[in-house]
Amino acid sequence: MQIARGRLLGAALCAFSAACAGGAVSACSPKAAEPAPLSGECSLNLGSEAPKLEAPIAWKPPESRLVAELELSTALLGRELEKQVPRRLADVKGQSVGAAGELTYRVERSGFAVGLQGERLVVSTPVQADVEVCKRLGPLCVTYGSCQPRLRADVSLPLIVDPQYRLGPSSAKVNVERGCVLQPIGIDQTSRVHEAAHKQEARVKARIDGSLPNIRSDVAQVWRLLHMPVAIDNTLCLRIEPTGVSQQKPKLKSDGKGQQLLSTRLAVRGKVRVEDPCVEPHEASPEKPLPAPDLEDDLPANADLEVPLFIDWSSVSAQLTRVLSTQPIKSDAGTVSVAKVETRPASLDGKSRLALGLTLSGVACGESWFLAEPVEEPQRKVLVLSEVRALAPGALPPELERALSAALTQRGVIDLPVDLSAAPGTLEGLVKRLTTDLPRQVQLDLEVEEARVANVVAQEQGLVPVVSVAGHAKLWAR
Repeated sequence: MQIARGRLLGAALCAFSAACAGGAVSACSPKAAEPAPLSGECSLNLGSEAPKLEAPIAWKPPESRLVAELELSTALLGRELEKQVPRRLADVKGQSVGAAGELTYRVERSGFAVGLQGERLVVSTPVQADVEVCKRLGPLCVTYGSCQPRLRADVSLPLIVDPQYRLGPSSAKVNVERGCVLQPIGIDQTSRVHEAAHKQEARVKARIDGSLPNIRSDVAQVWRLLHMPVAIDNTLCLRIEPTGVSQQKPKLKSDGKGQQLLSTRLAVRGKVRVEDPCVEPHEASPEKPLPAPDLEDDLPANADLEVPLFIDWSSVSAQLTRVLSTQPIKSDAGTVSVAKVETRPASLDGKSRLALGLTLSGVACGESWFLAEPVEEPQRKVLVLSEVRALAPGALPPELERALSAALTQRGVIDLPVDLSAAPGTLEGLVKRLTTDLPRQVQLDLEVEEARVANVVAQEQGLVPVVSVAGHAKLWAR
């Protein structure tokens, strides 16, 4: 029995060994040996041939816009009109009207109602007249007829400018709501009231049109100022090339506290660039003619400066070489050192990318190429490398490829050529320059956000980080 058991055990062990040898049960064999790490200098020669890269994406400098929101309280406008237009519009006594005798009348208005109809500011007020006609008998003038006509005066003015930046023409209309029938004699004098109303319409219209502000000169002054450089620091300045002007259609809105506000927005579009160094800090750029304004249903609330910066490829390569060559890069497959980093523009699936050629020494020597997306690291305000991937996967041992990708991600830093903390102050200074000499009642509210890198584009000449500075400017009177 023991012999049988021994034979069975031997047969089982034999079968088990045979199965293991045939690969039927992987766990039965010893753990497969991992690939031996590269050993010795230049065990893997990568060569120096640069890979074929996808061409950089087509790109145009972005457009910037400066937007100012204008708000005027209808209550303030009503108060100003109350100051300028007396309640009693006319007060005449004993005016001779020939054989009919003498005419005495007094005309008074009520309060102003201010509103918006389409794109026109409309101001309305009811008008009441008291009319008496008398016949003189010696020292006395005996009243024989009186009436109290009622009228309504409506004045309107467009709140959008024409192609020449002019407001107008205005419109004045005096409507007779109740005529004049002299009582008790029953003589109808309504036609005379209509005639007087039409004469008053012409006077009011002429007075308004003659007092309209010269908006074109104000806009032209802003247009000229935009061609002046804006200092960033001691050596850099901002140059603006304005290309267009827009106005938003006026709106009537509530401030949430019971007040009605007339509101519109004005915007200037253009291209912005940093000049380094600022050659003529007090000289304006060549001025283009002031274009006719565009009328828009709506405009964005915020001003947005989109400022392309420029870092040439030699500077990008030098910065990355400096941070990556300081210490060797270790992996389970061996250790390499980065002697030099070469950078070039590239793209991937229609998106801008940075190509990086690493000149290696150590267990692998030659050039190894990677693709990466440069993005902003908000805390440090620098560019770092994201989405790093090898251009030729498998050319390096996986462990070494991962180690190089990690080193590029963790240590690859590119400094921006300007201090982003100065950007909000630059926008604030520009807005204040454009809004000097405001009327006493007009206030400026200005909020500027921190600058950020909105986009980074690799182009043939260099790396282009686009810095975005947003803010909200509001001019208001209430």
